[in-house]
Amino acid sequence: MILDTIVARKKEEVAALKQRGIRPPENEAPLDPPRGFMQALLDAPSVAIIAEAKKASPSKGVIEPNFDPQKIALNYKQGGAHAMSVLTDRDFFQGSIDYIPLVRNTVDLPVLRKEFIIDPLQIEEAAAFGSDAILLIAAILETAQLREFRLQAEEAGMDVLVEVHNEAELEKTLAAESRLIGINNRNLNDFSVDLETTFRLQREIPKDIPIVSESGISSRDEMLRLQEAGITAALIGESLMRSTEQGETLRHFLPNQNTMKADRIRIKMCGTTNLEDALAAVDAGVDALGFIFYDKSPRAVDPKVARIIIEQLPPFVDTVGVFVDRDREEVEEIIRFCNLGYAQLHGKESPKYCERLARFVAPCQVIKALRVGGDVQASDIASYNKHVKGFLLDTYQKGVQGGTGQCFDWSLIEGLKLQRDFILAGGLDAENVREALDAVTPYAVDVNSGVETAPGQKDHRLIKEFIRQVRSCEKD
Repeated sequence: MILDTIVARKKEEVAALKQRGIRPPENEAPLDPPRGFMQALLDAPSVAIIAEAKKASPSKGVIEPNFDPQKIALNYKQGGAHAMSVLTDRDFFQGSIDYIPLVRNTVDLPVLRKEFIIDPLQIEEAAAFGSDAILLIAAILETAQLREFRLQAEEAGMDVLVEVHNEAELEKTLAAESRLIGINNRNLNDFSVDLETTFRLQREIPKDIPIVSESGISSRDEMLRLQEAGITAALIGESLMRSTEQGETLRHFLPNQNTMKADRIRIKMCGTTNLEDALAAVDAGVDALGFIFYDKSPRAVDPKVARIIIEQLPPFVDTVGVFVDRDREEVEEIIRFCNLGYAQLHGKESPKYCERLARFVAPCQVIKALRVGGDVQASDIASYNKHVKGFLLDTYQKGVQGGTGQCFDWSLIEGLKLQRDFILAGGLDAENVREALDAVTPYAVDVNSGVETAPGQKDHRLIKEFIRQVRSCEKD
């Protein structure tokens, strides 16, 4: 395992450090006192962002060949970061301890030294170079070391973020009385990433201990899910490092810019079956893509195909899986396989079904489709409120689960007494969407057949025109 290789190299580095002693920082500008890393996270109005400066990694190689820590720090500060993480490992991440004072003398953000610490001398070094906090990795330290190293760092005025990957590591971290816990969503054996790790381990952590979610966070909606779960902060690295506009990209992550009470109407295109249409829709400005996993639909897509498409989408695009009365375990399997952000349920799924699905597939969220014009009642809808993120309103047609291509009477929506935001669907196209948005104010609109030449085949010109009409309503 790569971690074993890194630790072996660290032992050599520590031996050399003990022999030569801690050298003074290359930058001799005086360093101010510790800035309160953990307090900065707690003071954030929503999920705090720890923005990471990282030139390379063992799994991805060189991420930023023109690595300039001072420029990156300025970008992160301007983008709204609450703190920074700086990789200082030389051999595997091409980092340097000298980056710490460079960053601290450039911006006023508290700085975490991200390093593979195995010896007290590394903690002394971190303090000497001005670190506001250090990282301790539970996978490479025993309980006694976690406690002793934390106390040493706190004595020097630094905070300590203890990183865990699984239940066993969390158990010894809690035994060491750690005060700030980071949950790394990356599997160290195969480098796969699963945000569910954060939500699974969160249940085992006392509510008074702040939690940082690390690795694999690449969208605003993921940040919103962390916020709703009560996560204190998110550490974001690669998504920012690969961006040519780091400050702007960072601003996209801020949860207060992405609540369900949107300042603009979001657009979802459903019935996605191929990569060409998906990318054309995203380029045109679509916010979300829907993939139908219902064999009776002419727009049904195989999960393997959907996954290939999803893996090639840029950041900040929501992905929605559409299901109809499917076995819950099958739905869970597809959600995880495709890494879906939302599950849209179009059948007779009960509130209990929705509750269990939402619990087991978090952070994926559940949307319940309602067929307006049938026998759906406000009292029936109310029972779903606690278990779904929102509703999708579609046209009722006997024997048809969706995709009718027909509009319904939008005046009926008021009588549904919805307590969740809703997505308006049902026969929308460029010619009628303005009328619809004059009548109601949905969180989002859903288009499918209205931008097609045939089921599952999108007309890119119609997609652009549909989006233009929606955006023109916002200007009005």
